Amino acid sequence: MRVLVLALLIAPDLGIVRGQNSAGGIIVDADYPGGNIVVERMEAETVYLRPDLRDTEGWWFYWNFRVRGAEGRTLSFQFSGNNPIGVRGPAVSLDRGRTWAWLGAEAVRGSSFSYAFSQDAADVRFCFAVPYVEADLREFLAGFARHPNLRVEELCKTRQGRSVERIHAGRLDGDPRFRVLLTARHHACESMASFALEGLLDVVLSDSDDGHWFGRNVEVLAIPFVDKDGVEAGDQGKNRKPRDHNRDYIGPSIHPSVAALRTFVPNWSNGKLRAAFDLHCPHIRGEYNEVIYIPGSSDERMWQEQRRFGRLLEDLQRGPLVYRVSDDLPFGKAWNTGRNYAAGKSCSRWASGIDGVRLSAPFEIPYANAAGQPVTAESARAFGRSLARAMRAYLERLDAEERQAEASPVRPVQVGGVFPQMTVMAHGLGSDSEAGIGALVPWVGKLWAVGYVAHIRGQGIGLYEIGEDMTMRRHPASVTLTGTFANRFVHWPSGQAFIGPYAIDIDGNVRTIEGLKNHRLCATCDHLKDPKDKVYFLGMEGGFWEVDVHSLQATHLFDLRKELEIAGAREHFKSAFTAQGRVVVANNTYDEQEFLGRRQAGRLAEWDGDKWTIVERNPFVEVHASASSSSYGGNTLYATGWTKSSVVLRVLVNGTWQRYLLPKASHSWDHAWNTEWMRIRHAVTERLLMDVHGMFYELPPFAYGGRIWGIRPICSHLRVVPDFCHWRGLFVMASDQIDHDQGQPQSGLWFGNLDDLWQMGKPAGWGGPWWDTPVQADEVSDPFLMTGFDKKVVHMVHDSDENVSFALEVDFLGDGSWQPYETFRFRKGYRHHEFPDGFSAHWVRVRADRACKATVYFMYN
Repeated sequence: MRVLVLALLIAPDLGIVRGQNSAGGIIVDADYPGGNIVVERMEAETVYLRPDLRDTEGWWFYWNFRVRGAEGRTLSFQFSGNNPIGVRGPAVSLDRGRTWAWLGAEAVRGSSFSYAFSQDAADVRFCFAVPYVEADLREFLAGFARHPNLRVEELCKTRQGRSVERIHAGRLDGDPRFRVLLTARHHACESMASFALEGLLDVVLSDSDDGHWFGRNVEVLAIPFVDKDGVEAGDQGKNRKPRDHNRDYIGPSIHPSVAALRTFVPNWSNGKLRAAFDLHCPHIRGEYNEVIYIPGSSDERMWQEQRRFGRLLEDLQRGPLVYRVSDDLPFGKAWNTGRNYAAGKSCSRWASGIDGVRLSAPFEIPYANAAGQPVTAESARAFGRSLARAMRAYLERLDAEERQAEASPVRPVQVGGVFPQMTVMAHGLGSDSEAGIGALVPWVGKLWAVGYVAHIRGQGIGLYEIGEDMTMRRHPASVTLTGTFANRFVHWPSGQAFIGPYAIDIDGNVRTIEGLKNHRLCATCDHLKDPKDKVYFLGMEGGFWEVDVHSLQATHLFDLRKELEIAGAREHFKSAFTAQGRVVVANNTYDEQEFLGRRQAGRLAEWDGDKWTIVERNPFVEVHASASSSSYGGNTLYATGWTKSSVVLRVLVNGTWQRYLLPKASHSWDHAWNTEWMRIRHAVTERLLMDVHGMFYELPPFAYGGRIWGIRPICSHLRVVPDFCHWRGLFVMASDQIDHDQGQPQSGLWFGNLDDLWQMGKPAGWGGPWWDTPVQADEVSDPFLMTGFDKKVVHMVHDSDENVSFALEVDFLGDGSWQPYETFRFRKGYRHHEFPDGFSAHWVRVRADRACKATVYFMYN
C-alpha cells in the first residue's frame, strides 16, 4: 500500500510506506481491506498517482484509496499512464466505505478528477467501482443469522492464512433434487459481481414462494471470494503471473482455493449439480463492457443451453439493469476466442465437464454502466434476484424433463456380472490414494456399500445405496464425509445396520456417529454386558469404543497399542468379533521385519470384559464366528492370520483355542497393507465362506466333537475382496481394484452366482508347518490342510549331523484320529516326497524324532 503525507511540498515516489497524519498535513493512503494505490508525488493541489499493478501482467485499472485531513480543500487526482477512471467517474464514500455513490463523469477531465472536500470531510474514499470485501459479506450474512437454510463453512485456507468461505444455502439435509454452484471474484477487483451474488442468495433465503421453493429443492453452493487474498489486499487479480485464478482449472492448480474447489465440488455434487454460474465484471469501458452478457461456450450444446437460460432471464427479470440475449457474445467473436484461454482453463469450462451439469454460464456484469443504467450496489443486487428467479424456472423445466426420462429408464449396462455405472471413485483429485469398497450389507431392500480411502485422505467416497433397478447413488449423509471404513454389523435389538460410521434404521434413515467419523473403522461387534443397547467399534489404530445404539454417543475404552504391547511398529487392526463371552481382535502388522524374525508386532488377542490377553503374536486379519447353539458344537469362532511359512487358522471351540495351518495361494498378501480385507462370512444361509491369502474355502459352521473338519478349497484368485454377501439372489463381491499408481483410484462390484467361484483359478498353493524352525525331539507340528488339491509334494530339510526321522501322519476323517503315512530318515540335507495321484486326507502333520532346525514345506498344484 502507498501512503503519502502532503505538507504542501513536492514529494517523491515514496514506495510502500505506512504513515500517520502529520500536523496540518493530508494523508492519502490505501491502508485498509481492498485498498490499492501508488502515489507518485504532490504538486500544489494535485496528487499524481496510478493503480498498483503488483503481479498483474500488463495494465489493469483497479484502484481504491482514501484522503484524510483535506477538509475544506479542492484537490485534483491525476493518473499517469492509461486512463483508469470509469464511465461514471470514481465511486465516493463519505462514511468510511459503508455506502458509495458515483461522483459522475462531469468531475472527470481525461485521466483526472477533482473533488471539493467539505469542512467535515475527515475521511473520504475513492474507488474505481463500488468495492466489496469480507466485512461486507459478514454484514450480509449477519442478516440471516441462525437461518435454517444457511450454513457457512470453510473451503480452505489461503496462502496468507485467510479463510475462504463456502456458503451452503437452500435445502441442506443432504438430499436436494438439484445443486447449483455460484462463484465470484476469480479476479479480485470485480466487485460488482459480489452484489449480484448477494441478491441471488437473498432470494434463496427469503421468506417468499421462491425462497421456500429453493428450500425444498435446491442446495446452492456459493464461493463468494475465490481470490480471497487478492480481494482483501486490493489486488487487480486479473492476468496474474504465472496465471490468474480463472485460468487455473487445468493441470495442478497453483492457487489453493481453486485446488480445493476442484476437489470439493465434483464430490459434493453427487451427480446432482445441474447449473454453475461464474460471476465477473468486464473491462473498463466500450463495446461488450457496458452491457450484461454471457460469453458463449465453444461447445455448441452448452451454448444452446446458455441461450435457453438467457431467454428465461430476459422474460423474468425485474429491476433497473436489463439483460438481453442479443447482447451475449458467441464464441469466436471479439475477445471470446480460443486465444483468450491459451493461458489455461476457466471455471465455467471446467464446471461444464462435471457429471450431471447441464448449464455452465459465466456472466459479465459491468462496473458502472449497463445499457445506460447506473450499476450500483442495489441495482446489482436486483439483477442477482432476477438471476435467482430465472434459475428456478430453468431448474423446474429440467425437473420435468428428467422425471419424464426417469419414467422410461435405460436398462443398465452389465458385462460379465459387472455394472460399470456402479463404480466407486472420487472425481478429480478427490482421492489420490485408493478407492475401495470396504463393506457390504443388505438392508431395507437395498444393498449398502461403504467406500474407503487410505488414511482418511481425500473426498468423494462415502456411503452408497444400490436399488433393485441396479442403480447406485452416494447417500446424501456421506456427501462431505470421506473416510477409511470397512466395518458392518446388523444390530437386531435396535433394528439398525451399522456400516462405517453410519447407523441405518429399518426405514432406511441414516444417522452418523459423529464421534467416530474421523477414525479408520474396521469392525463393529456385540457388547459383552449390554448387547441390547450398546455395541463395540474397533479402529485401525487400535482405538476401541463402546457406542450407545440409540444416542450414537461413542465412549473410548482402550488404546489397544498399549494394552497389547505393540511398540516399534505401525499398528494395523483389521477385525473384531464377540463370541463365547469375549471380544477377539486381530492386528495384522507385518513387513520384512516380521519375515526376518526381527519383530513380532502382529496380534490375535481377546478381552473378557476385565483384561486383555494375547493369544498369538503373529499377524491376523479376520475374526468371525458362527452364531450357533450347542447343537452345532458351540459358538465356534475362527481367526485367520499367517506366518512366513503358511496361513494360520485359529479356532475357538468351547473356550479352547486350536491351531491349524493352510497353504498360501500367493505371497502377494504377505504385508499388512496387502490384506484388505480377507473375510469370513456366511455366503448363504448356514454356509460359511472364507477368503484368505488368495484362496476361497468352504468352511463348516460347526465343530462336532470339538474338531474342525470339512474345510475345502474352492478356487485361487488375485482379486482383493474386502467383503461379500448375498442380495436379491445374487452373490456380490466388493473390491479394491485400481490404486493411485495405476491412474484414478476406483473399484467396482461383481454380481453373480456363488457357484461361479468354482470357475475361478484352480486351487493351488504352498506352505508348511516349519521354515528353518528349531524343533525339539518328538515335537509334532500343527495340522496342515491337505484335501482339495491335485498334485502334492513335500520338501524336507534339516541341519543335524545325525539321522533325523520325519514321520508324516494324516487325519483322513478330520476328527483328530492320526494315522502314520510314511517316515523319512536322513542326515543333514534334503529329501522330498511326491504323494500318489488321488491321495488325500483332511489334515497332514509331521513329527521329528530329534532336535534340529527343520523345514517341512508342501507344494500343491
